[in-house]
Amino acid sequence: LPNIKASSQLGSFGPQGILSSIQPGWHAEKNPKYPQTINIDFHETKSLAYIGLLPQDENSSRMPKSIRIKVSNDGKSWVTVATSDDVCVANASNGWHNVKLPNQVKARFFEIEILANCGDPNFLTLRGLKIE
Repeated sequence: LPNIKASSQLGSFGPQGILSSIQPGWHAEKNPKYPQTINIDFHETKSLAYIGLLPQDENSSRMPKSIRIKVSNDGKSWVTVATSDDVCVANASNGWHNVKLPNQVKARFFEIEILANCGDPNFLTLRGLKIE
């Protein structure tokens, strides 16, 4: 299984279940300071063409809005491969908000740098994350 880490978490609401969309999902610390990050080590090289973000049920204002998607092969040197200024309105399908990368990339490490949420003044949460 991939190793998943976040820059902060509220209580026991860590990021470990986001690839399985386990409710209630990851919660950053209350009143989070931005940027917040989610890092994934896949332990092997993986092809990436898009990401999907699933907001916590009935709390879409808490999901990431402005993001940078970064990749690395060594976990130290990072390259930004995509940005989105408004994931809140990104082509939502079955609740998933998808962000297509301009080009398919291959990397072992993946990071989402979150610069803002969709408007909630106190919480940043994410129920699910798809990386394909």
